[in-house]
Amino acid sequence: MNTSKLLVVDDAFTILSLVDNVFKRKYEVAKCNTVTDALAYLENNVPDIIITDLNMPDVSGEEFVSFIKSNPKLEFVPIVVLSSSENASTRIKLLKLGVDDFVQKPFNPEELGLRIENILKRYYNFKQMAA
Repeated sequence: MNTSKLLVVDDAFTILSLVDNVFKRKYEVAKCNTVTDALAYLENNVPDIIITDLNMPDVSGEEFVSFIKSNPKLEFVPIVVLSSSENASTRIKLLKLGVDDFVQKPFNPEELGLRIENILKRYYNFKQMAA
């Protein structure tokens, strides 16, 4: 199996750096600090998983998730939302849109890593069954 590709979208440089430093030995990590940059990346790349912040300066995380889930090329890419929001209605709304997991900031890198591994196992099993 090739190295899995993670796309991390967050306007906080510290989060981008943390995720990159923790996961770069195991995954190919692409970092974008705006949704606009992420959309440009997604024009030519399909990551194996997307990790995104919810509160972004240019486009909301919710709009970003809606775009991904409505795009036939990207609709099956798993999404993990990182957010400091504790609002249950927001989490429920995002889960209804198709988000695979919701991780509260600040997060434990080991926990995030295990969540990513579990999601990718299901994603690869799904891809194999669909092929």
